[in-house]
Amino acid sequence: MANNVYSNFWIYEGNDEVKKWFKEKLDGLVIPKDEVVDFELYKPVHEMFWSDVNEEETSTRSWYIDNIGAKWCNIQDIDVESISCCSAWDYPEYFYVKIAEEAEKIDPKVIFAATYEDEMPNFFGSSVFYEGEVYDNYMIESDEYSNEGLSFYWDEDEMGEEEPEDWSPSWDEMCAIQENSIENIIYDLREEQDVE
Repeated sequence: MANNVYSNFWIYEGNDEVKKWFKEKLDGLVIPKDEVVDFELYKPVHEMFWSDVNEEETSTRSWYIDNIGAKWCNIQDIDVESISCCSAWDYPEYFYVKIAEEAEKIDPKVIFAATYEDEMPNFFGSSVFYEGEVYDNYMIESDEYSNEGLSFYWDEDEMGEEEPEDWSPSWDEMCAIQENSIENIIYDLREEQDVE
């Protein structure tokens, strides 16, 4: 069974026109309330841009890996300027790049950001999208957690037999690293823009 990877993708900065476009695209993925079956609230992600592609093709693992960036990808939530997804093995990078590519046609300076984490988590990270592509990505894998002072599960062999009552997993620290890495990437982007 594939590990779930949870991701959030949003407009970090953009003009009103691109925000309106993105909201309309997201709204188009919401199933009308009177058509909801079995608590499925959202259409498949491929319907945002690839609704004309044969369903036989879009239902294959290889199509999703090549076009979405993951074995499968489901929408978890949609907000005014953001989308949250659950995907298999990796975050849906190609899907987010496609959004960024199309959005750039409306606002050439639009910036998107994303955070993602594997459910274990075996890895987590952040990405910034600019000029229709991944501008930069920061990822930490599980073998680097101890270097960052992160721990998500009590390891009796390394940490002792009993878990102290005041111990908690490093979820807050992970979120802070994701947020800080986005700000650092944005800072680098601004520096590059100033040079141009």
